[in-house]
Amino acid sequence: MSSTLKQSKTRLTSIQLQQRLIHTRAELVKCQKELNKYKNDYYYHMIDELKVENNQLKVELEKLQLAHESQCAQYEKQEKEIKRMKQKASAATPQLSVHEETETEKSP
Repeated sequence: MSSTLKQSKTRLTSIQLQQRLIHTRAELVKCQKELNKYKNDYYYHMIDELKVENNQLKVELEKLQLAHESQCAQYEKQEKEIKRMKQKASAATPQLSVHEETETEKSP
């Protein structure tokens, strides 16, 4: 007998299930109305606009970072080229001065 009591306590009647269903539907409608209220709220729209703007700024930031990296690489390449040219020029300068000295000695 105790097992049938437990079953009757745990099982809901069809009327109780209908009542729960009605209550759940009412809660759903209430939540939907509240959600629509927030969606129509100025600040809610502002949040959406800020999210869109934030995503756009993130994309722009990525582009700028890539451009910056490219510019840095190009700058380093040019710095190396300048250094190489300076070394080449400084190596050529002593040869020129020696050549000039020999020509000035010949001239007078």
